[in-house]
Amino acid sequence: MAHSRHSEFDPLHQTGIPNIADDIRYACTLCTNLHLGISAQWASTALLSYREPTTGQHAPLQDRNIHISAGWLHTPGLQPATSTPLTIFKVRLPPAADAMTPLLTTTKEPAVNALSESLLDPVHNLAHSAMNLRKYKEVIWLTQGKTASDPLLRFLNFFSRHLHTERTGALYYTRNDMDAFDKKHFAQIHDKLLSEIADHFEASRAVKADAPLLFLFGKLLRKRNRTADAIKAFVEAIVLEPAVLESWLELSEVLENRSEILKVSSSLPDYWFKQFFLGKAFAHIGLVDRALEAFENFQNLGFHSNPDLNNAMGKLLMTIDPDHSLSFMESARLFNPLRINDVDSYSHLLFIIDDHVRMRKLAGEIYLADRFTAESSIALGNFYGLLGEHDKAVVNFLKALRYNPELHHVWTLIGHEQVELKQTDLAMRSYHNAVEANPKEYRAWYGLGQTLEILRAHSSALYYFKKAFEYCPNDTRMLLALGDTFQILENNIDAERCYWRSYQVDGDTIALVRLARLFEKLGRYGRAAELYVKYTADIQSHFEEQLGSLADRDDAEDLGHAYLYLSKYYLLHRLFDNAFQEAQAAEVFRDVKDEAHAMLKQISRMRAESTDHVDEQGESIDIDPARLGFPLWKEPILIETVLRSSHGEDAHCGRHADDTS
Repeated sequence: MAHSRHSEFDPLHQTGIPNIADDIRYACTLCTNLHLGISAQWASTALLSYREPTTGQHAPLQDRNIHISAGWLHTPGLQPATSTPLTIFKVRLPPAADAMTPLLTTTKEPAVNALSESLLDPVHNLAHSAMNLRKYKEVIWLTQGKTASDPLLRFLNFFSRHLHTERTGALYYTRNDMDAFDKKHFAQIHDKLLSEIADHFEASRAVKADAPLLFLFGKLLRKRNRTADAIKAFVEAIVLEPAVLESWLELSEVLENRSEILKVSSSLPDYWFKQFFLGKAFAHIGLVDRALEAFENFQNLGFHSNPDLNNAMGKLLMTIDPDHSLSFMESARLFNPLRINDVDSYSHLLFIIDDHVRMRKLAGEIYLADRFTAESSIALGNFYGLLGEHDKAVVNFLKALRYNPELHHVWTLIGHEQVELKQTDLAMRSYHNAVEANPKEYRAWYGLGQTLEILRAHSSALYYFKKAFEYCPNDTRMLLALGDTFQILENNIDAERCYWRSYQVDGDTIALVRLARLFEKLGRYGRAAELYVKYTADIQSHFEEQLGSLADRDDAEDLGHAYLYLSKYYLLHRLFDNAFQEAQAAEVFRDVKDEAHAMLKQISRMRAESTDHVDEQGESIDIDPARLGFPLWKEPILIETVLRSSHGEDAHCGRHADDTS
């Protein structure tokens, strides 16, 4: 059979490529018979999008003009978001529908195996029919007493019990009123399932036909937060039967660091899905460069038009480069505009970039396709949230949980909407539901912190922001929130550290502004000037249009303040040319236009009155610093560091000792 060749298949060499189509066909048949819907759809989509690569079609990675790192995302010369981003990885757009037809007509019928033969049995037939209709209690009754000798019925028995429990629990869970007794009751049911499956594997050694049951065992272990045991179960399931794709997908979400991924990967068989698994695993822990490399390897196997791959790429780039993320996701939707998979992630992106037009179009497509799914409900929730109809957003998010109670992150979305509705008590309850289900849901911890900030409980908010930072240390939002809270609590040293670390992580200029304003408040005017020079230089280097258009930026208020501050700072040191230049730059910003205009007049007057000789200690300053906004000014200092920064040298603002001005 096709699956017997897995041990010989190397995903990065052409020796295994001819086997991929047969392996995918086998996975389609197997997962369909097991009623593993996600795996079956994934394999079917892979078969439809697969194109066997020709010799020499893809250049080696090192020969391409591609830099697999976060840097390439902002490299000049990349195609704009309106063009296909697939050129980044030499990827082809999905072929036209008629081009797919030969693949379907030439597909060979899979060989008859034990699973397909079992369909001739009336019990199997009825069990399959009941599973298709989601009548799980019927399946449980049909398979009772027949699990000892029949691996398929054994799996369907345990799987239907699990699905029935999940569906019943969802009815309680989504009402937001599940009490301790209910939670304990459903936990006991899961523990009983775990115990029975464990007893089976203790009584008999796991064989190939038990791989689906091992997958379910790992899934239940993960639900009970027994991560180490879950990893072992998933690995054993994959080794026995790599065609159960959900084992790979579940495993990719429980590995928490690079060394763990590499260790587990070395024990897994070489299989066509392995590179996608590695991409998902690296993306899960935030290693973007490694994830991109693995996804490209998967592309080169012949999956250039695979929509699941393009969606995964879109999700990976969502917070790093929204423009290219949008292009990847839209390319995935070209495969089938009515495809529901990942419309939730697509809607998240549209919400982030505030794209009302595309969001409205997506909502219409969902109504045409199927709005009674978890993914559709999440997308509709984001649609209503973007429109400001937060009550309707909550209703749709709760529907998503009823359709799929395992989507615990949806509680975080519900909490966000309840905050908008000023239902802070309900919001905190929703956030707590999210972190109880997944303690590493950093967005829920962050939401709890924000909610307590609204209630002015800053000390309590600090605890939740620290938890969010613990689980997502490279997200600048967490660092900025910590810095703001430390500043409110007058812990200025820690606030400075958080702001500086935030800038080091991704160079976000907002961190420079927050730190500069902190230095202003502390009277460290020289350090504030350094940061404002760095801030304005960063903005100008990434903004090639005329200066006037800077006034339309989202941070126009901060930018205007920075230019005006520098103008005043230079004026105090009688650097009239520098002061005049900064005041001219500030004059285009509405918030400081009048003050900047007054500064220009004052600079011109002082320049005319100045003498040729200026004492190098600055004693000739003839204006009150407090009147210019420097109430803590003690004495002027030399500003060579600031002048060096203004000529293009980097300002190492985090390494200087405290100054007096």
